[in-house]
Amino acid sequence: MALLFEKKRKPFTQGCPDSISYCMWRFLYFGGPYFCYDGLPVFLFQKRPRSVIPISQQPCLHPKKYFVLQLIELKKAESLSQNNQLNERYNQLSFMLEELRLKSLPEEIISIINEKIDQVNNSPLEGKERCKLIRTQLWAIIRLVEKKLKIVPKNYYRNYWMLVGMSAFGIPLGVAFGTSLHNMGFIGIGLPIGLAIGIAIGTGMDQKAQTEGRQLSIEAKY
Repeated sequence: MALLFEKKRKPFTQGCPDSISYCMWRFLYFGGPYFCYDGLPVFLFQKRPRSVIPISQQPCLHPKKYFVLQLIELKKAESLSQNNQLNERYNQLSFMLEELRLKSLPEEIISIINEKIDQVNNSPLEGKERCKLIRTQLWAIIRLVEKKLKIVPKNYYRNYWMLVGMSAFGIPLGVAFGTSLHNMGFIGIGLPIGLAIGIAIGTGMDQKAQTEGRQLSIEAKY
């Protein structure tokens, strides 16, 4: 009977997970069937409860199950003060990680990001090579969270659709103008039109991401 109450009243329990051994321990300790309400046992056949151990001090049979995986810190390199470009890349990645810590990320995503940060922290590269590595890992993280969680930095879609607009809309429109006018010099007319279309599409997607709480308060630079 205690097992049934333990399962039915799971939203009111705190601390350790449900398990047969744990339920039996609590049944024998408290001396009868009961259920937990607001963190305290309520007995069915006793007028007064025994002196009880606080929920926070009760033994937990599965401590590893409640370990929360977190993003690791980005270590500072000794050459940061001597290289402005490296310092800028480092700050950009560091700010990106701070923003992601405010989001609820799945453990699999956190593990992948931590692997990329470990590559930066343990890398012996210096100067331009280290700067290139940080930029590579930064954009790998941005593409990962965008693909899996639709979380993006500021103006991410605008910058992306600017390029798509010129290539997917601008060039075909320019070719169409040049062909219809029998002058391929008009091919350049389509580029600004495609650019405008791309900006309009990307800006709309950025506004939607901001409204839905999927936009980070940092803009990533190429």
